[in-house]
Amino acid sequence: MNESILNRRMVLRGLGATSVGVALAGCSNYTDSDDEAPTEADSVDGSVDEDASTGVKSDVSTIYATTEADRIYAADADTGEELDIFEPPVEYIDDVIVHNGSIYFGNGAVFGSPSGDDIRIEEGGLHGLNAITGELEFEFPVPEATRSPIIHDGIAYLPVSTTEIKLYAIELDTEEVLWTFEETGAFLRQPIVDDGILYIGAEIEHNDGAIFAVDAKSGDLNWRFDRPNDSVSQPSIYEGTLYVAGGDTGGDTLYAVDSESGDELWTYEGEYLNKPEVVNNTIYVSAGPVSAGPPIGSIHAVDPDSGEQKWLFDEADGRLTMTIAHGTIYASSNDNTVYAIDAESGELDWTFTTEGKYATEITVHGDLVYVPDDDGALYALDAFSGDEEWVLDPWNDTFQNQFPTVVDTPEDGDSVDSRVRLRTGAHHYEEINSSTSIDG
Repeated sequence: MNESILNRRMVLRGLGATSVGVALAGCSNYTDSDDEAPTEADSVDGSVDEDASTGVKSDVSTIYATTEADRIYAADADTGEELDIFEPPVEYIDDVIVHNGSIYFGNGAVFGSPSGDDIRIEEGGLHGLNAITGELEFEFPVPEATRSPIIHDGIAYLPVSTTEIKLYAIELDTEEVLWTFEETGAFLRQPIVDDGILYIGAEIEHNDGAIFAVDAKSGDLNWRFDRPNDSVSQPSIYEGTLYVAGGDTGGDTLYAVDSESGDELWTYEGEYLNKPEVVNNTIYVSAGPVSAGPPIGSIHAVDPDSGEQKWLFDEADGRLTMTIAHGTIYASSNDNTVYAIDAESGELDWTFTTEGKYATEITVHGDLVYVPDDDGALYALDAFSGDEEWVLDPWNDTFQNQFPTVVDTPEDGDSVDSRVRLRTGAHHYEEINSSTSIDG
């Protein structure tokens, strides 16, 4: 039986710990052997002439995006001009996050047969590159494949993405492991941290889910919330309540859970629900099946106190993932469409269609919406009109199913885009309440 790969990219797209993907990270999407590589520098048309790149500047707002060939493209976030291409000395890299002038990411992969037998792990770890030069500055290998970290108070919390539940707390200055948290189960989502507590969504087995509340300093378990037959997403928190939905595999229930006790407060029922976000006293939950199920997508707006629905957007033809800025929900879909939806009314403002089959993870900074697609391109759209401002299309490579990230001052700055401010996926912690207005 053919061996297939299950890496963090596919886990982020919603596959279970023993599921099998069909695309190998690092494979090229360029197949015409008669064509030749570009020889002249033209940063937005896909050139890889690195000698002609201008280099990352300390004061130029820069977007970093990873590719299937494990490169990190750095481009001017406003113009799309290619600034540099970094090639880390590791494979299967996950989302990138910039903190204090360093690009951090996890890596590694899990291989296995469709039956889940013969599991083989490509080891990973935590890595940090200089955000200006791309030079390797930090390297902490571990014997498991890992997701990218969240970073808070000088500590990187690094989740393992293999067939077990394990989280490392690594002090960045000393490169020492402060503690590890381990439980029986399949794999972890990235945690969030609030008031000294880590909240971690996990899949236990056979789509059973759980949330763990763990002391961020000691690694001790405070409480555990189990959900049989319902995997859980990365949670969001607002005014002492956790909100967690069905995870990347698409569960049917949104849970409100008391953050101190772990007690369930209320539930909201839907279909194929994903990670919730809380902005301006409203919970927003995107939805849609990962693979099986009807090709539909929706956004649910829910009252955080009562769990009652405020409105429902159900005009998409594919699974939606979203971010929020400027009072607008920006949702990318596997029907290759980007939707801009008014966050107060649920009315559709505009749509944009990419050249690929589906648009992937989306983020916003300033007046631009950044959208990778499966055809290889990274689009920058006007946040208010949906007009295309620029497109970066790497030759012989494709931007993978990961969040790009934006930093205003690469020399010593942090990621500042909307998904970081909402604490979605890998992120550094900011003193920002997720219920406040996110301006991008």
